[in-house]
Amino acid sequence: MNTDEFLIAKTIELFESNTGWGDSDEWSNQDFVILSEKIQERTGVALSHVTLKRIWGKVKYDSLPNIHTLDTLVQFLGYENWRAFRSQNANWNASAKTVEQTITNGHYIDNKNEPKKNKSILKTVLFIAIPVALILTIVIVSGLVIAPLAMFGSAGKVKSAMERSNEKIVREVYTANEKKDWNTLRSLFADGFTFSSQGNDHIDIKLYKVRCWPNARNIKSFHIDNLVVVGNDVFVRYHSWTMDGKEMENTEYFKLKAGKIKEFTCFFGPGTSFPDNKAK
Repeated sequence: MNTDEFLIAKTIELFESNTGWGDSDEWSNQDFVILSEKIQERTGVALSHVTLKRIWGKVKYDSLPNIHTLDTLVQFLGYENWRAFRSQNANWNASAKTVEQTITNGHYIDNKNEPKKNKSILKTVLFIAIPVALILTIVIVSGLVIAPLAMFGSAGKVKSAMERSNEKIVREVYTANEKKDWNTLRSLFADGFTFSSQGNDHIDIKLYKVRCWPNARNIKSFHIDNLVVVGNDVFVRYHSWTMDGKEMENTEYFKLKAGKIKEFTCFFGPGTSFPDNKAK
């Protein structure tokens, strides 16, 4: 477990103490809803109860929280930010409970209570790793080139050069929004570009700039959770944060043609849908 993982574990223990709710293993979904509200009241930043459950290992998540989320958590506990918390707790020794924990796929798993399960996981890893190592050795000795992991899709298929290029183009959309760079964003769109979302049915680039681009000034950052490329189709699920600390979670679809974005569709978070099927 690296330093940040240890400190996240300590943060959880401090929350258990600060709230007076006891062992967070026993917390219910409603407890996390209430905690989300308390954090917003104290810090002015909204962290959803789903985000909190990911941090607490209640929901599967493959990566550590981003720095914005970590800052908010420790600010609730009275620290200036995550860097200050990290500095002041650099020599912290985890409690017996925390030392017994490891992080696997975003879950805090108690090794003391699940030794058989972890041994089984180790056997599975070895069962997979040894044959893979042998295959890689044979391929390398044969003089073949191994494609880097970044070239592989979710199903293990090697991404084509076009798919890698399409992924890069779509990621630049989010970078351009963070930097408020309209010229770069415009250069990514194809002739005949259309945008669709709740209330926007295949609008052209002129309307997109008038209706949607102004929202970029309110966006602080994006965190891409999943990005899937299938030929010229790209699907993205992400979290974003506004300048005033509000959190959003959206899914977006991009259709590319000849290295340009031809269609861009945004599916908003809970409570909205596209297309709008309400009676006219």
